[in-house]
Amino acid sequence: MRRSTGAFGKVDAVVHLSTGCMLARKSMSRQVIKGKKAQSVVVNEFKFLKMLGERPSLFTTLLRYVVHCGDEIQLFMPLLSGGDLSYHLRMARKFSGDRPVFHAAQIALGLDHMHSLRLIHRDIKPANIQLDEFGNCRVSDLGLAAEAHATLPPGLTRGRAGTPGAPPPRAPRAPHLALL
Repeated sequence: MRRSTGAFGKVDAVVHLSTGCMLARKSMSRQVIKGKKAQSVVVNEFKFLKMLGERPSLFTTLLRYVVHCGDEIQLFMPLLSGGDLSYHLRMARKFSGDRPVFHAAQIALGLDHMHSLRLIHRDIKPANIQLDEFGNCRVSDLGLAAEAHATLPPGLTRGRAGTPGAPPPRAPRAPHLALL
């Protein structure tokens, strides 16, 4: 069953035959990756998902298996069947009650876990927050993530970040602060 299509391939829901466990299979074409000169993006995503698999959190996605199959690289992750946060925002238009606080807390816990592993996400947006079948959030899509370097001050990294065309979040304007 097709779940989504991305820049390098597609994501399908599959069943592990020996365990019956549902997984998400992210299939990426090596030719497309090479054509877009994005080998480092895919290698980093694999490396970071593997790190998260070795030290899992309830609030981040992780890698279960990787398979090289002909021209394709296939990453297998736990299936998160609740959709992404952008879908739920479009459907509800606005979250009410404690729901925004609930989601924000889970996202913060996922990012905190990543930071404890010296990983910086760099592309947080509702489309990169997946929900499980119970409505719990998991930070996903680590293609633009970076590892914090020991040579830089804590929390800093070099390189580009974010999705081209995605607007940055709006910060509330405090009357006692001036923009530089």
